[in-house]
Amino acid sequence: MSKTSCTLKNPFPLESLASIDLGNMDGHRDLLVEKGFIKTRSVKKFLQDSHSIIIGPFGSGKSALFRLLRNNSKVLETYQEDLIVSIDEQIQFDELRSASDTYFSNLSEKLTYQLLWKFQICRRISEEFSKLEDFPRTDEEVYVSEFLARTGGLGGHLTITARIKSLFEKVSLKIKTKLSDIPVDIEISKEAGKATNRIELNLDEVIQKVEQIINAREIRRCIVAIDKIDKFVAGEDYKTQRAYIEALLQLEDDLFGVDEIGFKIFLRSDLYERLDFSALGPDKVEDNTLRLVWSKEEIRKFIARRMFMALEEVEVWSFRDILESSNMSEYQLRWYEKIILQDEKEGLKYKTANLYSKYFGRKRNRTTMLGKVDLIIINKLFEKNLVHECIDGNEKSILNHEFFDTHFLDGNDSCTPRYILVFLKELIDEAHEYYSNSPNVFVTPNLDGGDWVYNLFPQHIVYKSYLQSKEKYIRHVSKVDDKWTSYILEFLERQGGKKSFDYKWMKKNITLIKDDDIEGVTLLIYLQVIGFLRVKEYHPDIKKREFEIPVLYKSAKGSVQC
Repeated sequence: MSKTSCTLKNPFPLESLASIDLGNMDGHRDLLVEKGFIKTRSVKKFLQDSHSIIIGPFGSGKSALFRLLRNNSKVLETYQEDLIVSIDEQIQFDELRSASDTYFSNLSEKLTYQLLWKFQICRRISEEFSKLEDFPRTDEEVYVSEFLARTGGLGGHLTITARIKSLFEKVSLKIKTKLSDIPVDIEISKEAGKATNRIELNLDEVIQKVEQIINAREIRRCIVAIDKIDKFVAGEDYKTQRAYIEALLQLEDDLFGVDEIGFKIFLRSDLYERLDFSALGPDKVEDNTLRLVWSKEEIRKFIARRMFMALEEVEVWSFRDILESSNMSEYQLRWYEKIILQDEKEGLKYKTANLYSKYFGRKRNRTTMLGKVDLIIINKLFEKNLVHECIDGNEKSILNHEFFDTHFLDGNDSCTPRYILVFLKELIDEAHEYYSNSPNVFVTPNLDGGDWVYNLFPQHIVYKSYLQSKEKYIRHVSKVDDKWTSYILEFLERQGGKKSFDYKWMKKNITLIKDDDIEGVTLLIYLQVIGFLRVKEYHPDIKKREFEIPVLYKSAKGSVQC
């Protein structure tokens, strides 16, 4: 196992750098998520189907999981045979508030939003049922079909507020249901007395028919997946958003006894932490919540997997090349791991990263092996030691994997695939430009400690790419919400060499909040939410907290030159 041979291409085909595809930073658009799927610890818990609320910071993979679920992806095998009902609309909370005042004036805000959610969920399930083969074929399916027809037919992608306006101004709806054990029997219309058509709906009967259809069709479960309801808003919009989400969680709790219907509600973790769970029971909600986090080892895996797939796609290497050119003795392999690698060298051929994942991921005790392969791939591409800038501005060497462990943490002490992907794309662009402008520079395999490595990304390219990634992080974070762009840019312009920040400093230096206490507090909350600031000293009153800039957004001297 200690013998290695140089099976890597010699020299490295530098022209292939221009063709590398690392995927999309938006989980909804990243087509490589499925091919290079990483079964993190969080994902393994997700596959147990024992949590309804999925939370995580920006870029942690909520949108990617939602898209895989919506598309019945094979990588989420638990849900493969489920009926997935997706709801992913950007809510205009001012419109929602206005519609509830107009059409539901006789109901409390809490019951109004629960009713809206129940109505919307019944409709969306009915819409998905209508796509089933031979629908409607039973009395229960006819009932659901008629419910769908009476409430506007197939949706045409109408938002909940648009549907209320479209439907309730044409007819008078008498709705019966039970919400939080409270019977609700209400007639809803803008001008009920003048309505020419009166329709009666019983939402609980719709749910009962749904249960019967799921069992008759032998569908394991109907999963209602909900995304995009957690956009950052402030003021009255935030109050409405919070009430709307709390109503959804209450409805999920009401329907918990319906085994045929499950929920996957994707939320930003900071918004989740500010919700009121007193009516549900905080302990019970926490037990129903899954937090998406990425460990250091999983981030390394993401780097290795994306780079492996990208270089395999442009035919630079194969998995067999990785193994044959590596001395595995220093990784203290167990006997069964040695057999696996020997079998691979003697003829097993890996054609895709997906096969690579399945080969190791489906058998017990292979996590250690995968972690070793991840480090091997990173070491083949990056110099073993990279540049690290200390707090005092001095630079020292740091192991490549330790660099990734420490240099991409935001204000929530979180490193996400989105941050890493920004860096990797910048790295590829920088490397391509450097080698294109250096026609006499070639990258050939070198023997380093028994491994054949490329050192494709030396210190100066990695460091420059990291510094430029920081600029992109700041540009991206300033554009998360257009409202806050000018605030963040002014903050960056005025920060100077200051190490910590508080509310008083913000009021003194940010022009647009000098005379607006509410706007100043909202800005601080927003900067903490997106991870742009880290709480250095906590206080219950946000105006008395002390903040600092995390390493991800902290400026660096950048003294290493190409």
